[in-house]
Amino acid sequence: NTTAFNLTRDITAPNTTVNSPAAASWHNSNFTLNISDSDLQSGLQACYYRVISNGTETKGWTARNCNNATAISVSVGAGMDCRNETANGCVVELRAYDNVNNSNFTSINYSIDFTPPSAPGNLTDNIEGWSFVNNRTFNWTAATDNVSGVAGYYYAIDDDTPETGGNWTTNLYYINESMNSGNHTLYVKAVDNAGNVGEYASHEFLILSSKGIISTTPGATPFWTNVSNPLLNTNFSCLGDLQDQQQCNVSWTVNSTGERGSRYEFFVIFESLNYSQVPSNQTQFTYIEIRSNNTPPSKVNLTSPSNNSGTEHDRNMTFVWQVATDADGDLLTYFLQADNDSDFSSPVIDISTDLTNYTYGGQLNLSTAYFWRVRAFDSFEYGNWSDVWNFSIEPYRDIELYVSSVDFGTISPNTTNDTTDNNPQPIKIRNNGNIPVNISINTTALWNSVALDTSYYQFKIGNISTEYYSFDWRNSKTTWQNMSATSSIAIVDLGYLDSADEARIEINVTAPNAEPPGSKNSTIYVMAS
Repeated sequence: NTTAFNLTRDITAPNTTVNSPAAASWHNSNFTLNISDSDLQSGLQACYYRVISNGTETKGWTARNCNNATAISVSVGAGMDCRNETANGCVVELRAYDNVNNSNFTSINYSIDFTPPSAPGNLTDNIEGWSFVNNRTFNWTAATDNVSGVAGYYYAIDDDTPETGGNWTTNLYYINESMNSGNHTLYVKAVDNAGNVGEYASHEFLILSSKGIISTTPGATPFWTNVSNPLLNTNFSCLGDLQDQQQCNVSWTVNSTGERGSRYEFFVIFESLNYSQVPSNQTQFTYIEIRSNNTPPSKVNLTSPSNNSGTEHDRNMTFVWQVATDADGDLLTYFLQADNDSDFSSPVIDISTDLTNYTYGGQLNLSTAYFWRVRAFDSFEYGNWSDVWNFSIEPYRDIELYVSSVDFGTISPNTTNDTTDNNPQPIKIRNNGNIPVNISINTTALWNSVALDTSYYQFKIGNISTEYYSFDWRNSKTTWQNMSATSSIAIVDLGYLDSADEARIEINVTAPNAEPPGSKNSTIYVMAS
């Protein structure tokens, strides 16, 4: 009789796709990954995920469902899965195994920011004090957000919950609304790119129902407070008869010798006629800032990474630049931007610092051109941007045997010893590169009386006690294997992050009964691919 068997071979790893959210997207609270897994041959067996925040594992390998469009939840906040606030600093790693133990590896970076931006500062409008004008330009000092950056602002008038009215990408806005006479308040607060909303700033202003007049004759000098007169050739002129309540205007020439960056206030007597809400003989003020004598900082010169470098290896890149100079001796703040687009339209890094270096807390992508620039700020003006430099990070394999020899001392015939009790220490390996690697092992003969590929000389792979999940345990050789002269993969996907990039190569020897006495040596070859 003849029996036929049909055998199907499966050497293809499963496929895993993250449908949402998009890589590098900002998050300020818990979020859900929508994942699709598939395997068109032997079918899916098991799926796992883990979370790494700023290089530190915060959730170990955890089982998840293997389905089309399944979901996993990632927590955000202090002490959570994604606990470090930085761009691309939270990495979710995914694995899927089919029914013959083929596996894949997928990772995706997310940006985390759960701290609201600061409140806008110095909220003012273009008409200080009282006015009958109800169309005003409001401006303020930009809010700050040191993580995801300020995306825009919310505003409201006479409402301290300014979530309505749209968000803006500018810190200057013109409001053209018909407002009733009386007191009003404008509220403004900032929203960052992760959706955090900061505290609001407020500004009160008064709209009159009738014009007022300046109760002084043309050419009169205003009152000055606490400063020397910074204005020259002050002149008042009124339109028409004062009794007709026409508006009066003031013009001046700035004294260019005024102190740099100072604020000077001047007051004029204002008399309100036929308006009960404003007492007569009150003051209206305006101000100027004299900044003509300020010298902006010098252009920044970049140091490293060097321009057009395509051989960088550190995915936590450190940027270094030279100190800018400031003729006025002002303290300087530096603004750094890095983007994978030379127009810097969506920078991966956009920070300010008092230092002349910055180390990125996330993981930059491999084989991607990044452009970077720096400029200085002296609290009054920005200097010019530096020249734009670019670099890319090449995939890099580099392994280190930081314990590279094993000495079993004297062993009697038919006696077994191994390294699992750390006496002696096993071979210990570290991945100093920037990508996961597979580690292959082969060896020369140890004994004279027995050949390789026997239980007299064996190895297995183990965890470093402080670095679990450094490699793919399921597909690595974690049980005793006979040593061989033929190279084979012993460690699968040894990681590269400092928190999970090491493993132990345990050795087991048994002295054959017929082995002649003397020193025994073997060379183990360890290779990365």
